[in-house]
Amino acid sequence: MPERYRERRLLAHNDNITLMRIDAAEAARLGHLLARKLDAARGPVSLFVTDGGFSSLSTPGAVFHDAVADRVLIDTLVGALEPHVGVVRLATDLYDPAVGRAMAEQLHAFLDQDRAGPEPDRGRC
Repeated sequence: MPERYRERRLLAHNDNITLMRIDAAEAARLGHLLARKLDAARGPVSLFVTDGGFSSLSTPGAVFHDAVADRVLIDTLVGALEPHVGVVRLATDLYDPAVGRAMAEQLHAFLDQDRAGPEPDRGRC
């Protein structure tokens, strides 16, 4: 592990892989990067945001839980999105079955929209 990261929150996964928790500044940069990727989508797109962690390692009480960095990521990402990107917020963690149900419902809505035909041109590229 490079010296500059040794004071960071780390988790040795195995002899070859060590995980490192991003900090708030990195979370902000990641939020902007993800927003650019989602904004570039050429079809219908929605972002699902869980307030209770993004992985089993970042849920409250887990080794990588960092409410501040998570909030920075969410606020930066959502704030940087273009209006055509839908945002679905869920007050749970990523592994709650409600997340999968909400995603399936959104997929069905997208498919129903596709079957109904193209949306009228609203002047967006």
